[in-house]
Amino acid sequence: MKRRVAVLGIIMIALTSFAIWGIGFITFCDLVKNTDTARQLMKTDAIVILTGGSDRINAGLDMMKTGMSEQVFISGVNEKVTLKEILSLWPEYDGSDLRCCITLDYAAQDTKDNAVEALKWVRARHVQSFRLVTSDYHIMRALMEFTRLMPEKGIFPSPVTSTPAEYAAKGGYMKLMIGEYHKTVLTWLRVTLDPPGKRIY
Repeated sequence: MKRRVAVLGIIMIALTSFAIWGIGFITFCDLVKNTDTARQLMKTDAIVILTGGSDRINAGLDMMKTGMSEQVFISGVNEKVTLKEILSLWPEYDGSDLRCCITLDYAAQDTKDNAVEALKWVRARHVQSFRLVTSDYHIMRALMEFTRLMPEKGIFPSPVTSTPAEYAAKGGYMKLMIGEYHKTVLTWLRVTLDPPGKRIY
């Protein structure tokens, strides 16, 4: 009898855990599709673009061209890639000299690094508000990292809608979303349990 109760208890715990995971995953997917972009047309001091998705850089540069900001920071650039090469892949590029307006960060290796390197640049440029450009599935985790280090700044999420080709390149929609969901949960736990306090980056 005791053994049966124990087995039933384990089953109930497993089912409850799966239900909580499932509700959390569904909520995450819904939030990805419905990130608040109400102030997306608002002009900011800068645009911060995180590399990784196929259309992120072009989307951010398009925003600059339409007048949303005159300063752009692209974080996580491969050390072998130059600004000239980046601009050559931007359909809207008209040949203008944009070295004064675009800063490339070669140091960041992950989302946490993106936030740290952006913080240094934001402080140096006295930026008070910026648009954060990254893929839709990545925006929540990125916001956590950036808000953790810069809670006083105006950070406006500008998610780039992922394409079927991008999902396919990353193993399919479900694989990508489940992996990103787990990363987001772990990031939330770390950010909650380890606030930056007065540490200087």
